[in-house]
Amino acid sequence: MAHYETHIGKVTNSTFAVGENAAAYSGVPADPKYQDLARRLDELVGLLAENVDMTNEMAEMRSLAGEAQSEVIEAPPDKQRLQRLLGSMRAVLQKAGPGVVGAGAVADAVAKIAGAIQHL
Repeated sequence: MAHYETHIGKVTNSTFAVGENAAAYSGVPADPKYQDLARRLDELVGLLAENVDMTNEMAEMRSLAGEAQSEVIEAPPDKQRLQRLLGSMRAVLQKAGPGVVGAGAVADAVAKIAGAIQHL
């Protein structure tokens, strides 16, 4: 039986994978111009995760944000698909209405995402 030890110091923005057909995922786009968009999407997902009383609309919003995160990681992301996802997010917000807990913060996060997409 072999014994292996691994000592890892401070690690930031790093990934590793071990084994046959292993793949590493960092969640951070390689191209710096997409990192702002990725950060804003992370903020939206974080806001949605805080909402304990998740309505169907906010659950749908979380799914859309996850799809957008996956798209941003692709090199290069499809700007038109991101814009379609953003349009879907806005439609979900309109359907949810202002009475949903945290809707204002989610709307602000979606607006920031829209601004980040405009700068791509």
